[in-house]
Amino acid sequence: MTSREQVRRAIEFSYPARIPAVVSWVGNGALWETLRDSGTPAQQQEVDHLLSQIPKDLLVVKCQSFGWEFDRAGVAEGEWPDEWGTLWRGWKGTIRAIGHPLEEWSAFNNYTPPDPDIPGRMEEARQAIASNRDEKYLLGVVFLTLWERYWLLRGFEDALLDHLLYPDRFLALRDVIVEHNLALTRKMLALGVDGIYFSDDWGSQQALLISPQHWREWYRPGYEELFGEVRRAGAHVWLHSDGNVMEIVPDLMECGLNVLNPLQPMCMPVEEFVRRFGGRLCVYGGADVQGVLSQGSPQEVEEEVCSIVRKLSQFGGGLIATHTHTIMPETPIENVLAMLRIFLKYCVNQPG
Repeated sequence: MTSREQVRRAIEFSYPARIPAVVSWVGNGALWETLRDSGTPAQQQEVDHLLSQIPKDLLVVKCQSFGWEFDRAGVAEGEWPDEWGTLWRGWKGTIRAIGHPLEEWSAFNNYTPPDPDIPGRMEEARQAIASNRDEKYLLGVVFLTLWERYWLLRGFEDALLDHLLYPDRFLALRDVIVEHNLALTRKMLALGVDGIYFSDDWGSQQALLISPQHWREWYRPGYEELFGEVRRAGAHVWLHSDGNVMEIVPDLMECGLNVLNPLQPMCMPVEEFVRRFGGRLCVYGGADVQGVLSQGSPQEVEEEVCSIVRKLSQFGGGLIATHTHTIMPETPIENVLAMLRIFLKYCVNQPG
């Protein structure tokens, strides 16, 4: 059974032969190199060996001129604009937005969004897909999808209030963003991807960033359009959203969500999530980088990752195993090894 079939079966609760796995470290590779180099030569060798044994079941494919990597020419050292006009600053392996092109609504009158048909935009994705079509699950990325793109254009605090203070302007800008990402989604689907990976961080540690009622009124229609486009094409809908989004998970499922990333145990209790959504929604996640992985002992890592894997995969699927987010450099290398050993155990010779 190919990696592609394993992932599809996990998402559709159709009893994969093993649990699919992805170990990607997420984010800046320099952070992972710092962590790996903190270990002894023997530990580094074991990490490399385990990584070589754990299946790489996903191939993530992105659009050219994507996100914050669009054009750094002609800007100050460490600062660059993306194709939407948001200004970014890089610092010690991290990035943050420092300038928002539509911070003043007057700028919206003459604003031109990026062209989804820019020459070469899909070329990198097309080449990657052509060489992996029959083996790996192909996951097209349309990141910074709606909420994140909106606040990157307007600024975070203004974005939280715009739907209340300027509803007409909010809807106009929301729809510009949705139409752009619909175009990218259609291009990805035309290339034959198996799923589309959207992203919008809607949760704090405790709750949604805005009231669920306001989310349903002002943002859900955008997700209905985007998710519906994917599902009508016969592909899966994935969503990355950090934090506690428990209140809108039923809405997201009604819109067409198949895979949620991540399930953060310190934000959303695993037992409650399984009780409410087990057997109906696949999780892309598993090892808590915020809690046990960075703060626990190797034995605690092993016990918790085993527990989460068993709870989420007990329905004939429902889990694509990975860590919940970026593994930070202060994480003990012994804990990384404990996590990798569990992933190898379940994702190669899935025990009963």
